[in-house]
Amino acid sequence: MQLGRPRLAVVTALVAAASMAATAGATLGESGSHAAAPDFMTSSQQLGPLRQNPRVAIVPGALPGRDNAASVAAEGKSYWFFGDTFINAPLSAVNNSAAVTSDLDGTDGITVLSSTLKTDDPVGAPVEEIAKTADELAFEKKHAGTTAQCESSSDRYCGSMFAHWPGAAVHDAARHRLIVMTTKICRFGRAGCLTGFTGTVLGGGISTVDLRTGAVKRLPIKHQEPHWVPEGRDRTLLFPAQTYFGGTAWGEGGYLYSAYGCEPYGFTCSLARVPMGAVDDRAAWRFYAGTTGGQPIWSASDNNLPRVLSTGAAGGTIQWAPAMKAYLAIYTVPYSSDVVYQTAAHPWGPWSAPGRLFDTLAPRGEVPNYAAFAHPEYSPDGGLTQYVTYYHSGYGELELVRVRFCPAGSTVCT
Repeated sequence: MQLGRPRLAVVTALVAAASMAATAGATLGESGSHAAAPDFMTSSQQLGPLRQNPRVAIVPGALPGRDNAASVAAEGKSYWFFGDTFINAPLSAVNNSAAVTSDLDGTDGITVLSSTLKTDDPVGAPVEEIAKTADELAFEKKHAGTTAQCESSSDRYCGSMFAHWPGAAVHDAARHRLIVMTTKICRFGRAGCLTGFTGTVLGGGISTVDLRTGAVKRLPIKHQEPHWVPEGRDRTLLFPAQTYFGGTAWGEGGYLYSAYGCEPYGFTCSLARVPMGAVDDRAAWRFYAGTTGGQPIWSASDNNLPRVLSTGAAGGTIQWAPAMKAYLAIYTVPYSSDVVYQTAAHPWGPWSAPGRLFDTLAPRGEVPNYAAFAHPEYSPDGGLTQYVTYYHSGYGELELVRVRFCPAGSTVCT
């Protein structure tokens, strides 16, 4: 990745454009209307930044650290996945990174120091966990060029590079693995790929993490013709670019549920699911198409699907909160820095009107804060206490906030 083009500076392509969709935070259910507002009071406490690997480069206004921070619990540990990651020594960057920690007590903050998924120890600088294929590397080498060289080149892909951004992750306990939703990007090209840092989305795929070895694998997709991409055919792309899937996902009853077909400005989405053992089989995926007799309809067709949930800006979290007896969604409203929550009896809604969860720290510059993810593995009480991270735009930190939910009318909520 080229330095000097921080994702913060151009993340407007993801969230600033969302200013055209001021209703982004107003997720509708199938009926087209909201359920009642959440019947809770909330309190919050800023716990300071997530304690990260010391080689992550965080210099306010200059080096933006790393963003996102989706996590998932598995086999007594918490696994974390990040987007573009800047490294301070030597000054460099990778387009994704990950970490694992045994620290599952958030009361005094959260420490995620490791450089890989294989060990808790910070043995070095973060590495690129979701690796490029031989075809992708060969394409980058063929079209390599400096900015000056590419300005005078007739090669429309001059300077192009690929990135694989992780989204939500789900624990597949039966197979001792994690399932990670990914987005493939082509960027920095002269014309064939958009020149901005966010680049051109090429599609979404699935990667797995073997919990016994820490090995990461991009899965080839069954029962689907490989998608055409700049380097040729890519067998690892499950869905094409326009589907925007995986910013929110969770596991339940042997199925993986994922946001699907999210419209790119407001981030309102449809809902898909698949048996966890068949995530790499396009023919096994089904899509929520409504209800009949109070039961959900799961269709093999993804045409004309209702939009029933929201992922927020750069992703968010949906979880079942036993103490609430409800599904709980937490996310950042696009282009606002507002972190909100919603509840629903079913993941397809109708969802409650958004309730404000907490005030984030003021961002630096024009780009708002984004990527609010809850980390359910740290909740000690069935979801009433939540630990939430968000990206502090312009400062480069992943800020951590503890939130407490209390029944409406409580005299004290701490």
